[in-house]
Amino acid sequence: MQRTILAYSRLSREEQDKGQTMAQQVDLLRRWGFDELYQDTESGRYDDRADFVRMVARARELAAAGNQVEIRVARDDRWGRSLTLVALVEELEALGIKIYSRERGQISTATATEWKQTAWEALEAESYSRRLSDNVRRGYEYKRQQAQHLTGRPPWGYQVVDKRYTPDTTEWAKAREVIDLYLGGASLRAVSALLFERYGKTWGISSLRDWMLNPVLRGHTAYTVGGVTNAERRRGVNVGAKPKELRYNTHPALLTESEYAEILRRAQLNRRWGSHRNGTIHAVNTSYIFCPCGLRCRTLGGSRGRYFTCQDPRCPNYGPPTIRDRVVEAAIQEAILD
Repeated sequence: MQRTILAYSRLSREEQDKGQTMAQQVDLLRRWGFDELYQDTESGRYDDRADFVRMVARARELAAAGNQVEIRVARDDRWGRSLTLVALVEELEALGIKIYSRERGQISTATATEWKQTAWEALEAESYSRRLSDNVRRGYEYKRQQAQHLTGRPPWGYQVVDKRYTPDTTEWAKAREVIDLYLGGASLRAVSALLFERYGKTWGISSLRDWMLNPVLRGHTAYTVGGVTNAERRRGVNVGAKPKELRYNTHPALLTESEYAEILRRAQLNRRWGSHRNGTIHAVNTSYIFCPCGLRCRTLGGSRGRYFTCQDPRCPNYGPPTIRDRVVEAAIQEAILD
């Protein structure tokens, strides 16, 4: 009978913050010995950890093929921090799969004493995880009450000092210059190009728009209602789409509410103009587009959209070079807004 040893290591985000590393577990397991290694960087509260699920499926597959299977972990709590895992231990044992912890030997439920010890270890592990979650929630709630910065990088123009947003004196004037440029009539595309040329920032139009609409720039601190759970992060939930709670006037503002209203109006207008790009509806009627030579332009279609060019073969603007339809649309929008 062939013997196969599967090793499993796990590290949660909280453990990473405390300086623990996956390499420490892997090194211990390597010295102990294994044939296949599975790793997750996730809380042990969840039974559907990606590599954990793959490892269990692999163990069942090998056992069904008549192999002698062992699963090895560095400590009991690496197996998981959930009481439901006790039932999984029983199931795997029934298939002849043995689970070992470097810390205390075999993890088993074969006898009443072993079941009690395994269940107790699982209870302690889950209890610890729940206490940790409670502490984190209380900490976040305190920070919200104090209008403090929680996590993440502050928006351009700000820095975090003593857990509060404060102006970044090295970037404040630059950020204000960009806002003034846009409010002065420049398009998002033009402002984006200036950001790269002048300051080396490679922001696209959507990133630039999102930055200007960030409530932090108006002096408010935003918190996601209900917070963001680990389960939501794992499912890839769009956190930005969740409703926000604002704490008003918590720090100096980079722009006023009236300026924000104007930026929002222009952003909504841009979205309406840019929403008809499915190949059948266009915001710009070709009959209104003329070449500098005086003749009406014709359109050229392609996989990347429409282009305008002069229809006279004798004109220097015939064929290439062409001008993209969205460039024309942007110019029309700016003319209307002016």
